Amino acid sequence: MTAVGLVPPPERPLAGELARRIAAWLVAHGHAVRVPEGEARAAGLDAYAVGDRDFAAGVAVVISLGGDGTMLHTVQLAYPQGAAVVGVNVGQLGYLTTLEPHDLEDLDAVLPAIVDGHASRSERMMLECRVERSGEVVESFCLNEV
Repeated sequence: MTAVGLVPPPERPLAGELARRIAAWLVAHGHAVRVPEGEARAAGLDAYAVGDRDFAAGVAVVISLGGDGTMLHTVQLAYPQGAAVVGVNVGQLGYLTTLEPHDLEDLDAVLPAIVDGHASRSERMMLECRVERSGEVVESFCLNEV
């Protein structure tokens, strides 16, 4: 069994619809599903809600369903745990994403390669940013922004 994370932004109904379809497919194929609490309720995926801190622990891959903003948010959740991230452009720009919603029409053709780690991978350079203010340290991992 592989644990897979889904991150659908609440303001994009298509993202929630795709997340529900993907979650159903994953569960039917014996995989665990996790969705950050903040995104789970709006997507109708409360059964898979977990806190941000626990979201990516033990997750092999996280599917980001949105635009570049969602992808950057997903990287913050997934990168510290080493989970791979796949972006589906359900936003406006999609510069950082690799798939379009129509690429997911046949989940049986796409998801096995993603979940099993057989899809082609593109390594991205990451930066770590640490800011200390009044004794409090804020740490962030950066894909293309600081």
